Amino acid sequence: MLWIGFSMALLAIVILLLIWIYYSGGGTLRTKELTERIQKLKEEKQDLKETNEVLRSSLDSSGKGVSQPVSKATQLVEELVSVREALKDSESAKRSIEEKYEGEIGPDLVKEILSSKKAVSTPLKRRLAHEILVGSIGRDILKGLDKGEGLEEATADAGVPLKVGRERARLLKKTGYLDNKLNLTDWGSEAIEL
Repeated sequence: MLWIGFSMALLAIVILLLIWIYYSGGGTLRTKELTERIQKLKEEKQDLKETNEVLRSSLDSSGKGVSQPVSKATQLVEELVSVREALKDSESAKRSIEEKYEGEIGPDLVKEILSSKKAVSTPLKRRLAHEILVGSIGRDILKGLDKGEGLEEATADAGVPLKVGRERARLLKKTGYLDNKLNLTDWGSEAIEL
């Protein structure tokens, strides 16, 4: 009888220790959170390295400083705006983009435009694309859809009429931020984190 009581007390102590370890930050939950944070910091470090390399390579002795990346970034912005306007049925913008890149406007064309600008850092290119092609209204709609809301509810939460929300969803699908079932793609998930 004494043996059973001693065993139960020992079992209770072990369970209490396990609970204490798990919830005090020494368990697997804390380890997983720290691992994710380390991964994000590594990605951020890589982005900063790329930006630094681009800036260093663009500096020249002629005194122009960073004018080359600025002009390349300006060209990138102009082309992304042309893509957005072409998707809003601007024939001249559509013609100029399709002639320059010889393809139909879609996610692949956007990626081709971004990859063609080598003097602009990858993080800056992605951020410019998200700001120009998604915008704040699109980001609000993406956040609503990510929460599991329907398009109508996400549009209402964004504070825009349903017609505008449907048009924005069409643009987001065409540029690769949403799939055909209105689920966020990797780009869509990245855009709502800004």
